[in-house]
Amino acid sequence: MQGLPRRVQRGGRQRQLGKKDKIVNGSLGLSVNALPALHDGKILFIADLQPYLDGYYAVVEAYQYAKYGMLPAGEIWTEAQILTKDNVDKVLDINKKFPGVRGAS
Repeated sequence: MQGLPRRVQRGGRQRQLGKKDKIVNGSLGLSVNALPALHDGKILFIADLQPYLDGYYAVVEAYQYAKYGMLPAGEIWTEAQILTKDNVDKVLDINKKFPGVRGAS
């Protein structure tokens, strides 16, 4: 499994120890290496976080408050989408058409 991050390679250790169904292996970050591992069943999920939006909205809110005294009218949701083997193909297709758009390399 050369080329995969160590955290993905550990899935093989779970199988060797006979613990494949007892230890959950997932990723809290979307990467181009984790996507094929999810598709192949080596990991169970990826939490597709939105760190750019978390930082962007924080800066915009701080600026608007400092300059205009404005606060957001409500909550701004930047929650994670949970990718599984059932919905990873769409993200893989996007990455084939537009490399680097989804997931850090």
